[in-house]
Amino acid sequence: MIDATPRQRTRYTTRYVIEASHPVHPPVVVGFAERTSRSGLLRSMQFRGQALIDHCEIGPADEITFHTKPRTHAKVAGWTIGFTGQTERDLLRHA
Repeated sequence: MIDATPRQRTRYTTRYVIEASHPVHPPVVVGFAERTSRSGLLRSMQFRGQALIDHCEIGPADEITFHTKPRTHAKVAGWTIGFTGQTERDLLRHA
């Protein structure tokens, strides 16, 4: 399972939530990034690489494409992995 857990930290910059969603499966939090950019998304996906591949059942023939509208996100194997618009702090408030 790749569900990332938000952490309470005393001093930190805002980190934005990255979530993997699929029409059939429930969404799962992949991680957090300091920037809502393609590089921030890619770095988070690389950090959780093998767990993400296993959970989303990504095969060697699957291609990943990056999109920018409405938010930066990637599509691979039927999954959409991208920023939700929430921050790590928002998740902690609603937990």
